[in-house]
Amino acid sequence: KGLIACDLVGFHLQRYCNNFIECVQRTFGEKSADGPNFPRVEPFPISIDVEEMDRMSRSAGVMQRIRQMEKDYNLHGKTIGCGVERLDYTKGIPERLESLEILFEMYPKYCGNFTFLQVCSPSRGEIAEYKAVKERVVELTERINKKFGTRGWKPLIVFHQKVLFETILAMYRMADLAIVSPLVDGMNLVAKEFIAAQVDERGVLVLSQFAGAARALKNVIICNPYERDTFANCIKEALDMEKDKKMEMICLARKELRSHTVFDWVQQFLKAATETASKKS
Repeated sequence: KGLIACDLVGFHLQRYCNNFIECVQRTFGEKSADGPNFPRVEPFPISIDVEEMDRMSRSAGVMQRIRQMEKDYNLHGKTIGCGVERLDYTKGIPERLESLEILFEMYPKYCGNFTFLQVCSPSRGEIAEYKAVKERVVELTERINKKFGTRGWKPLIVFHQKVLFETILAMYRMADLAIVSPLVDGMNLVAKEFIAAQVDERGVLVLSQFAGAARALKNVIICNPYERDTFANCIKEALDMEKDKKMEMICLARKELRSHTVFDWVQQFLKAATETASKKS
């Protein structure tokens, strides 16, 4: 009732607009969305401040953090992957780790050469479902590192604490690939942050088909996080991709991202609000 009292309602995707209207019709009747007082419902896909992300990623602090992480975690000369999420059961972190386990089992050539950095920021730790996800992530991390790790190398480095944004930017810049593989997500701005932070233009994004961003970002590798074997092969595709092809993909992705920033989102929303207001007056 609160939403349909508005003049304008925006969602990330057209599909969400359709879902909202269907929900109204189910609740209040088929004709409830037909009246002149029903709000204007449109998609307004949110984005990020691309130029600011680019600027911050080039900072001396980020470069220093890269050097420190390479030293601390023995990453120099390694192929790097990264994932950045809240520890949330919708983010598909266990499914991602299971797919990485399959990758190392099927393709031993990556053992000793490929390290995946995963940020799991604490979230709603008092709720049983979130506790269960953390326990599963810890269990998988220990199992995979024990199965494949050596004295000088771990396949997985997982951070179960809040991480400074400067460190996240360092991970984005270091990464040869990033994995954003939610089981369901409205948009997922981590996907866009990674692309904006790829100032060296050498990384590729593996993105879940269930992220809203998958409908906006074309030059990425699309995966299904529920299908572990094919997910592992998507990661392999990213790892084996030729340097020139990676550069081409990330350059095109960065160009796409610059065509729709958070400021374009604001302008689009305000323009629609102004038009809606003028029609009512």
